Amino acid sequence: MQWQSFLGNYHGEDSIERLLDTLGIVDVPKLKRGDEDAYVKNRNAGVELTFTDEDTLDAVPRQYPEHALVLTNIRFYGPGASKKFENFTAALPSGLIFDMCYQDAVHVLGPEGGNDPDKTLVRWDLPDHVLFADFNDEDKLKVVSVQLAGA
Repeated sequence: MQWQSFLGNYHGEDSIERLLDTLGIVDVPKLKRGDEDAYVKNRNAGVELTFTDEDTLDAVPRQYPEHALVLTNIRFYGPGASKKFENFTAALPSGLIFDMCYQDAVHVLGPEGGNDPDKTLVRWDLPDHVLFADFNDEDKLKVVSVQLAGA
């Protein structure tokens, strides 16, 4: 699945409803007073989504209804990433695989654009989104997230 294709869509659109259904997420994103972001998740599926109030986006990729909650980030949790989340078992974005090492990720995605000298949280600025890869102390991929560029 092209997970990044959902970024920039807002809650209430059919595409987001299909995504939530596919991921088994039944919660509805709601902003808490004073917050810019709302989070929904399926801990058993190892996935969490961030929706951001369109009013607070740095870069607005399209027109939105007032105060629309725009999908800005999808996080996929792998082995050892969190005690609160099970492992995400579906295909990861861009051909990544949990437990692959940093060099394997570079081989798949090309040179990274981040500046983390420890190479634990690495960033790739891709044509239509940003991809983050979080590696554990053993250099194994444990969390992948795709983010709306400019979010």
